[in-house]
Amino acid sequence: MFNNHFYLFFSLPGPLDSPVLHSMLRFARKSKPLEEKEFEIVRSCEPLEYSLEPSSSKCESVSEHSSPERCAIQDSVLKPAWTDDDGGVVQEDYCPISVLDIRNKIRKRTGVEVSDSSDDDSDAQFSVRCTTKILRDDKSAFLPDTNVIEIRRVFDANRERISMASISSVDFNSAFQMLLTASEDSTLAMFKVDGQENALLRDRVFEKFPLSSAKFTVQGDRIVLTGNTNNFRLYDLQTGTETRAASFIGSTFEEILTNCQVSARQPNLVALQNSANKVYLADLRSLEKVSTLQARGRIQSYCFAKEGTFLYTLDASGTVFVFDLRSKSPRMTHQWVDEASIGGAAISGSPDGQWIACGLSLIFSSRLHQSTSSGEADVHSYTGKFLKSDSGFVNVYPSSKVIQSTHPHPDKSIANLRSRVNLVTFHPSNEMLCIGSSEQSAAVRLYHMHGRHVFDNFPVRVGRLGVASSIAFSPGGKYMSVGQGNGRAALYSIAHYPNY
Repeated sequence: MFNNHFYLFFSLPGPLDSPVLHSMLRFARKSKPLEEKEFEIVRSCEPLEYSLEPSSSKCESVSEHSSPERCAIQDSVLKPAWTDDDGGVVQEDYCPISVLDIRNKIRKRTGVEVSDSSDDDSDAQFSVRCTTKILRDDKSAFLPDTNVIEIRRVFDANRERISMASISSVDFNSAFQMLLTASEDSTLAMFKVDGQENALLRDRVFEKFPLSSAKFTVQGDRIVLTGNTNNFRLYDLQTGTETRAASFIGSTFEEILTNCQVSARQPNLVALQNSANKVYLADLRSLEKVSTLQARGRIQSYCFAKEGTFLYTLDASGTVFVFDLRSKSPRMTHQWVDEASIGGAAISGSPDGQWIACGLSLIFSSRLHQSTSSGEADVHSYTGKFLKSDSGFVNVYPSSKVIQSTHPHPDKSIANLRSRVNLVTFHPSNEMLCIGSSEQSAAVRLYHMHGRHVFDNFPVRVGRLGVASSIAFSPGGKYMSVGQGNGRAALYSIAHYPNY
């Protein structure tokens, strides 16, 4: 170390007859401010007659007196030691035309800006993102027609507030990522749906009001409740207040409201089923009765159809009554009989209004158990003596047929359950139908509407399931919840549908 400077000496390799270079790299101390020429090359021998130019112009930069041997010496001196003449690979930057540049198109569609850096990690991450985006875009919009469905069970929706009694209702909020559970122990609970924590947002206990059903309104800011009494209640999510409706005019004290349904077309209209043969239509603003729909037999189930313009009721004899709600005074316009049924248990309409599904408890058939492995049976060919069957049955009708005939033939018939089917719910995409029975454990099936078959891997391969008491899908179809008699609400995530 001389004069407060550091000198580094090193030799460049070369033949014996080549000039030897001794270079010194001088660095100043850190305490000394950096100057523009703090780094310099000092040669201890005479300057060479050639400049350090790129290898392609080495021989051209040599003086006229330099010989070919001198050029070879220069190459051997300046050539990196790791270069292999025989194993060299020529790399060319290829830029495809804009029409064929898929990477550029993906970048424009995703809005991702990728730098020109050659960092391997960045390129790998960009490749993963692009590949994922391509697979997502190329995925068919329709549910694949396979025997298995990509579904997995996540944490129970009400894991932070398990009910002490059977869950009577589960329902997803259409405006917020929220799920409610209503149970017979008078408890109403709301949870954030994310498939991981499912945090408890709020719970409420209604004294002496065992909840029989609960539904979010269309706006998602209120909840309609029935509790096996002769009135219903309205719970406001924003204020946390409860509003009790008075008993309807003309109703008796013994009359009980057992179920509620909200209309998608008319946000302030709610339908309330009693324990006999009536369905009341009430206004959620005034909490008063608007109209009364009356069937001939005891109503087992009912549903809105065709975006809330019609209402279907199903009685114990399998007769369906159709009420037109488009006028100020709703009236019955048609009735038809569910084929092969003497004990209707559930009815549901698809969101697009094209299908009506009826769950049965008793059928006319002595050959029911000869149905195909896919679960679909041809009820048209079944004849025989009357039996009390231990097999659940679901008929699916096109809406256009049931309006035109009093004895329509089902387009699809499902025979996969061995007990009365009292739970029937369509998927929001209209591609699946979930059927269930509250009389046996794990008696829930998912039916592919287009493929006409039941998925083999549900529910046996996605976790244990108890006795189902209610079923609901999220608005986007990604989640499905099954309320159970043990107070738990099982939550499933369907991979094909990305949106809540």
